[in-house]
Amino acid sequence: MKCPICGNEKLDILAEKLRRGNGIVYYCSECDYGMLKAGFENASEYYDKEYRKKFKDILTEDEEETPEEIYRMRYAYQKDRMGLLKDFFDKKKSFMEIGCSAGQFVSQVRDEFGDVEGIELSRKCAEYVRNRWNIPVYSEEISQIEWKDKKFDYIGFFQVLEHIQDPEQFLIEVHRRLEKEGKVFIEVPSLDDPLRKLWKVPEYEQFYYHEAHLSYFSEKSIGRLLKKCGYEVEKVYHIQDYNFLNHLYWYFNHGPQQTCSFGLNEPNIDFQSDQERVLAAGDEVNEMLADMHKRYFEILSKYKLTSNMFIIASKGKEGKKG
Repeated sequence: MKCPICGNEKLDILAEKLRRGNGIVYYCSECDYGMLKAGFENASEYYDKEYRKKFKDILTEDEEETPEEIYRMRYAYQKDRMGLLKDFFDKKKSFMEIGCSAGQFVSQVRDEFGDVEGIELSRKCAEYVRNRWNIPVYSEEISQIEWKDKKFDYIGFFQVLEHIQDPEQFLIEVHRRLEKEGKVFIEVPSLDDPLRKLWKVPEYEQFYYHEAHLSYFSEKSIGRLLKKCGYEVEKVYHIQDYNFLNHLYWYFNHGPQQTCSFGLNEPNIDFQSDQERVLAAGDEVNEMLADMHKRYFEILSKYKLTSNMFIIASKGKEGKKG
């Protein structure tokens, strides 16, 4: 195995155990990039039939989540993306989201652009988005779609690139679908996740690496890959999703909470009492938690130790253009 970004064959090992599946995560120190060989052959079939059975927001549930459940769980957690894209809203522009899932993001921007479309390999989710919001959604990989001359002003893919078997070829295909002045909006998990780098929770290492994530990006590696594929990085934002109390839970309990809801929301404890002074104390505690929550995210962003990175890049003039 060699690094797909720089070709380096002298690789280290990041992990030999995964949350799901088997495999070894190799590491290129030149690019600060982790990589895992796919344990599946057909990505379309895997994401249509297997992925949602294995990776769910509620860990205790045995059944596969329905598109409606996915939508309800994730709809409220699009604020960071919406905030970072709001300056680009334009009824004269077109936008496509690759990996639009159950429509939790694309449904919120369908009225912000003149043309909105999506790609989603889960046929159940793709049908759900088409039927509920009348948004055109393809159920094929981008390289398999008969596009003819269609291009987009903006293409977004959030928590998608790490799943791609050949990220370089994928980015080149996206490049071909961009208008001359087009931009991409990318969100990926960060290799500098705070539970790995700051809290150093041993159990999180195995949880962090899993069969569906084939790339583990740092700011350095995603920048190198984008430049190689013909993009110019304009801005990298370091954003955090799970809160301080979730990280404390991991630190003391050595494992995840049963659902993502508490960790993804601003900390707020439901103090219950029939005494006003107890309730008043609870209110002040929640105010303290809210202040701490904001400050914690600011610190993580300042030192680039966040769970995710959000990248805005333009179609550059050099590199492997489509």
